[in-house]
Amino acid sequence: MPLPSPPELLPVYRAQVDIGERRSLGSNALGHRYIVDILGGSFEGPGLRGLVLPGGADRQLPLSLTALMEPPMIALNGAS
Repeated sequence: MPLPSPPELLPVYRAQVDIGERRSLGSNALGHRYIVDILGGSFEGPGLRGLVLPGGADRQLPLSLTALMEPPMIALNGAS
């Protein structure tokens, strides 16, 4: 039996995000942790456009398989 065709993947939007300096949160048993603040930005895609609001952050644990990212806050401009 032949394998099914893979689904077609299309980008939903393109984002331009301004970020702050990487800051150390210190070490723990899993390694050294960092945080990078999301300062703002914008995004746009088919029928979708808006702003990335400041307030989110990217929390990093380098050289591990764990990566946690807090979703950025966004404001939509006439999404369709």
